[in-house]
Order: sequence, then structure tokens, then C-alpha cells
Amino acid sequence: MTAGDLAADAAMPAKVMDDPDLRRVLDALAPHPAFVVGGAVRNALLGEPVDDIDIATAARPDQTTALAVAAGL
Repeated sequence: MTAGDLAADAAMPAKVMDDPDLRRVLDALAPHPAFVVGGAVRNALLGEPVDDIDIATAARPDQTTALAVAAGL
């Protein structure tokens, strides 16, 4: 799943999903399901500022670290 797929599936406002840093992280996690969750979703849907973004993924911590390192994050 790419960041673009997530935007379409979750109906997140484009302003949030177009953040280049978020896209890099979600693209790095693409082999595993990854979702923007929590207050970022609430704030984005309410049109309020998104100050931080939480991501939930099915990847194990060691997989997440390996994917982030491989992506240069």
C-alpha cells in the first residue's frame, strides 16, 4: 500500500497525506499495512492543525527499523 492508496482508502484530507515526510514513511512501510491513526485523523477531518502524526502498522519493530534504514529515514 502506498501513501496514495492510503489517502484514497481512508479519505484523509490531501493536505495531510501530501506531506513529503509522511509519504516517505508510509512508502517505506509499504510491504505491510500502515495507517495514520489518532489525533492526526481527528484534527485533519475537523480541519484543525495536525501537529503530530501517529502510524499503526502490522510490521514488527525489527521490520519497521529495517524498512526505515533501507529507505534512508
